[in-house]
Amino acid sequence: MVAERLRSQMLAGPKADEPLKVVHRLLAVQGQDPRGARLAIRARSTVASAVEVDAALSEQRSLLITWLNRGTLHLVASEDYWWLHALTAPTLSHVDVAIDFTNPEAAVENMRACLALGTRIVVGTTGWYDHLDDMRSLAARKGAGFLYGTNFSIGVQAMYRLARELAVAVPTYHFKILETHHVEKKDSPSGTALSLRQVVQTANPSLKVEIESKREGDVAGVHILEARSDDELIELKHEAFSRRAFADGAVRAAEWIAGKTGVWDFSEIADQL
Repeated sequence: MVAERLRSQMLAGPKADEPLKVVHRLLAVQGQDPRGARLAIRARSTVASAVEVDAALSEQRSLLITWLNRGTLHLVASEDYWWLHALTAPTLSHVDVAIDFTNPEAAVENMRACLALGTRIVVGTTGWYDHLDDMRSLAARKGAGFLYGTNFSIGVQAMYRLARELAVAVPTYHFKILETHHVEKKDSPSGTALSLRQVVQTANPSLKVEIESKREGDVAGVHILEARSDDELIELKHEAFSRRAFADGAVRAAEWIAGKTGVWDFSEIADQL
């Protein structure tokens, strides 16, 4: 059963002398449980105990570890997926919409490649917004479809609307945002927290909103907006129990943008989904 499963994943190929070399040759993609992922690594190594595999993963210290610990890792041989790194006209010619949830550096390169070819792309990666004007301009010049957002959860979009109302309802209260995410999250504060602050301060320019960020374990995402006076406290809270809500919103966004040209922030179109 294990051998058949590995063969179907193209993992029963050439073996390496040590687990770390195997880790370097594998690409992390969602879809498999941690136990199966470790078996896949051991199957590609000539000498690999469970302890050695864990040591190799710890030494690698990459997104591979993050996905493994989240229980959503699927391993495929990187040499079999060379096309993932080739965002060229031939590879994108039959793509309706690309979806990017990577890291800030990779996202910028992916956006440039897709937008330059007029490809529609949905971007949920954060931490790259210093390039936003350039990306918007590129999309306009090339007639592409470009949809980006700090959070693709429909629940978070609802929180933005409620925060806007709260900022107007209690204009003299002290506002603060507390956000918590997993330890591997690169940007701090989170893009969602920054967007939430912008929503509040745009609704009430007299407010100055403080953001407190924490990085703990494998927290998918918690955002709390506090409005406090000397006598009472009002809280709006959004907690993601998994990343399914973000994925669902991104897919719905991709369906929405298919066939369209232009540039949109997800918050502008979320109520149309």
